[in-house]
Amino acid sequence: NARKSKRMSQKYLAKRLRITQSYLSKLENKKKYNKNVTIDLVERIAEELDLDSTDVFFYFCRRS
Repeated sequence: NARKSKRMSQKYLAKRLRITQSYLSKLENKKKYNKNVTIDLVERIAEELDLDSTDVFFYFCRRS
């Protein structure tokens, strides 16, 4: 995944995103949590991982 390819730990990225490591883990691994992702969080994830926010948005849409 994009986080791992940038050699970021969940703990580090979660802190940068201002969410818990547990929530980040659930976003990465569980479909049911993807429905609750805000546009603000999508934009922050995109910025931190140097991705297009549209790609991040569609990643969550495909997994929900």
